[in-house]
Amino acid sequence: SRVNTRILLLNMGGPETTDEVFDFLNHFFSDKDIMPLQSQKSFYYSSSYSNYTRTIYKNCGGGSPIKMGTEKQGQGMIEILDQISPSTDMELFIPDILIMRKSLPGFL
Repeated sequence: SRVNTRILLLNMGGPETTDEVFDFLNHFFSDKDIMPLQSQKSFYYSSSYSNYTRTIYKNCGGGSPIKMGTEKQGQGMIEILDQISPSTDMELFIPDILIMRKSLPGFL
């Protein structure tokens, strides 16, 4: 019988499309654990960096490469671990930490 095994990979996430850049930056800069002065400056920083960041993400294929890179890393881990221990039933879970922190009080 196969044993259920799960892999949890964490990262700060990123916008998946250029349309999500402002919201991502606004959440990022308004996080008290990332920027202590967030309440006064988050909208300013988000507005200031949105166009520049959109250009960068557009050049990366339209969104942040971090999610795709993390998923690729996780799938690679699963392939290796399946070879080492074929009896395990590996699953990969990659939460969006920034969004979870905003929507789940007390998360992390």
